[in-house]
Amino acid sequence: MKLTDLEIRPARPGDAGVASRLIYQSGPDAFRFVFSSESEALRFLEYAFERKEGEFGYGCHTVGLLDGVVVAIGALLDGRETLKNTIAAVKQFVGCFGPLGWIPVAVRGLRTEAVIQPPKKGEVALVHITVEESLRGKGIGKAIIARLLEEVNRMSTAGAQSLPVLDVAAHNAGAEHVYTSLGFRVQTERISKLRNAAGHVPAHKRMIRA
Repeated sequence: MKLTDLEIRPARPGDAGVASRLIYQSGPDAFRFVFSSESEALRFLEYAFERKEGEFGYGCHTVGLLDGVVVAIGALLDGRETLKNTIAAVKQFVGCFGPLGWIPVAVRGLRTEAVIQPPKKGEVALVHITVEESLRGKGIGKAIIARLLEEVNRMSTAGAQSLPVLDVAAHNAGAEHVYTSLGFRVQTERISKLRNAAGHVPAHKRMIRA
């Protein structure tokens, strides 16, 4: 495989099947904590991805393809749209889990955001960055991040204050090394005690790229 073979484009609704699995792989322990099982997490992620709005919708995602197959993903969340994204997530929770079933999912989601915090105004968060496991270590993830940072730069050029930020699990030294090589540095670490029978939210480091 050559990086020149990699096609990077905005995500589409039809990518939902593969994209939802990749998004899940970006934080499986936390997703199980929120959704109580892998299958329920994947069901929601596919449902939400097919809809454009919100942090789980296709509208904010970018995908990488090899031979027409999605093999990598990443997304940008603009801090100016955090409330809008929260409202979209609630609507998707209700649509997927019903008028009563969505409530405990939303509560666990809000608890998770105390550790993996949404971006503030003036920040743009890089999220859901994942590459198919068999293709990791070949520069695909860096290529996705580079494309996302290009978009952040365009936002800044257009006059919006756009500080790139991301969260990485504290135990994921490999990912932290990649992000450091791309100009990010650790700003703070948030300890987590969130755990249930299905999963847990690990401690996370917030990294910024000034």
